[in-house]
Amino acid sequence: MKTSGRISAPRGTTNGGEEGVSALVSNERLIRYLTATSEQRAAIDRIFDGKFATALVPTPGPLLLGMSAGAKLLGVSRATLWRMLRAGKLAKVEVLPGSYRVRRVDLENIAASK
Repeated sequence: MKTSGRISAPRGTTNGGEEGVSALVSNERLIRYLTATSEQRAAIDRIFDGKFATALVPTPGPLLLGMSAGAKLLGVSRATLWRMLRAGKLAKVEVLPGSYRVRRVDLENIAASK
């Protein structure tokens, strides 16, 4: 029986206590799921399957850093940063001919693995 936009409890049951609230919350969740977009449903299905996506936290600052700033972020000298580039531990990005930058995310990954 539906009255004033709310779902009332069936006859012979009470509309209080945790079970009533739990059923109402479950119904609301089901309605929200059914009205969700396909992307939202896919995300919910991934959660049900146990495939939690880690939320990407945007890091403040520029995405590319110069050699001095990159070395400072890692706490090494510019020469050490260039050695890491030559050894293949980092990739450089050529923004202009002869002007190189390193990706901040690569530097943060190296710092996190220490």
